[in-house]
Amino acid sequence: MRVCDHGIYFVVQGTPDRLAFVSARIALIGHSAAGKSSCIEKLGFSRELADMDRALGVRVAPPVSEFRDWLSAKDTPAVIALSIHPPMLDAYYKAARELGVLLVYLFKSRERIKEHVKLQQPNGDFRPEVDQSVTVHTHAHFDNIFREAKDLIIDCSDKDTAAVAIGVKRILESR
Repeated sequence: MRVCDHGIYFVVQGTPDRLAFVSARIALIGHSAAGKSSCIEKLGFSRELADMDRALGVRVAPPVSEFRDWLSAKDTPAVIALSIHPPMLDAYYKAARELGVLLVYLFKSRERIKEHVKLQQPNGDFRPEVDQSVTVHTHAHFDNIFREAKDLIIDCSDKDTAAVAIGVKRILESR
């Protein structure tokens, strides 16, 4: 599917059967520094409600039941950012699908991730150097996981946050 807004074209990959969801909720998945939280903020959603770890008040993987409760809660925004908790990713993605949540992978190339992990995060913090290194070195591994799990993919390697947010908004509006 090609989505165009303000002269910016997005190639959004997916299959028609994956586009026929009941729910209008979109979950952004992707590497640290891919722009999930920035996109949430650009769309006007509160990170306190839309960012998985913040909304659930955790820094480690929450139980799937808690994750499902958050996904299905009335006050959970239409666009949310899923955290990367490796041992639980498959279970989280399965739960999201069962609830009709569309998984949108914000893909960013390894080179761009390497640049962006060094930048200040939306909350004002900088990622510790060890986290930066792990993110860059595990890019290919998680890229495979995200590609397998995604319903749609937006290549945001060469787009700023505003452009990515426009693409996500268009997907949301098309649901």
